[in-house]
Amino acid sequence: MNIQTSLFENIALQKAAELLRLLNEGRKEKELYKSQYYFNHNGYLVFIVATKDKNVMCNVLDIDGNIPAGFSICWRNIAHVKQEINL
Repeated sequence: MNIQTSLFENIALQKAAELLRLLNEGRKEKELYKSQYYFNHNGYLVFIVATKDKNVMCNVLDIDGNIPAGFSICWRNIAHVKQEINL
């Protein structure tokens, strides 16, 4: 990974953290989603979060940290994300 890719991924991670904060707004401690993992697939960064009860949600950002055109801004299950990014 080169420095430029790391910089862009860092920006995307910051934006994903903000989306996670918004997802958790108003939730009780036991209902909070926590960041679990992220990976790059064909230029899309896929973020995976989960609660203590193993409720899993995903979101997709481009390498610049933006929601890709035509993609949902909402957190959703992995099946929807797989369909969107052809995984």
